[in-house]
Amino acid sequence: MNRMNYCVAEMHKQYDNILEISAPYSVAAETAGGLVFYKQLRLNVSAVHKELDRAATDLIVQINAILPQIISIADPYANPKTISETHQREFSLPYLIQLLRGLETNSGGVVHLCPYCSLLLEKYGIVNTEIVSFSAKPYVAVLTEYAQSNRLVFIGGQCIHTKTVNKIFLLHLSNSIL
Repeated sequence: MNRMNYCVAEMHKQYDNILEISAPYSVAAETAGGLVFYKQLRLNVSAVHKELDRAATDLIVQINAILPQIISIADPYANPKTISETHQREFSLPYLIQLLRGLETNSGGVVHLCPYCSLLLEKYGIVNTEIVSFSAKPYVAVLTEYAQSNRLVFIGGQCIHTKTVNKIFLLHLSNSIL
């Protein structure tokens, strides 16, 4: 199957205005068929890095071409319960960061990051988290409000499937690198 079929999935099953995206690591793993990808990580690291870079670049191009208002990014193949943080730091996080930095910022919108992604970015100082508290609201309504901003807003710390929230975790990208 073509790599691009994994880059931009489809609209969120419950909400028409949320585009679900797989992060570059998961795109590369899914495209290669999981086990083949993990074998390549041991046998041909440079080829894996090239594929991850291509996946990140493809995602940036496709997302910037359609400029959706709300994007939800997850990296299920890089779940910290299944791969080590060392592995994540070398193969997942650099390409997730490349993706985040490559997104167009002049039209606003929201990038929601899966908590597994956002917590690791925070742990390594790649994002600073600002907590904003308010009266309980549906999470999708909060994301929609932030999507109206004239700048791109990064939000994490909570699952996209959370029904109601009373706080939001705004993520501010730092200039630090891995």
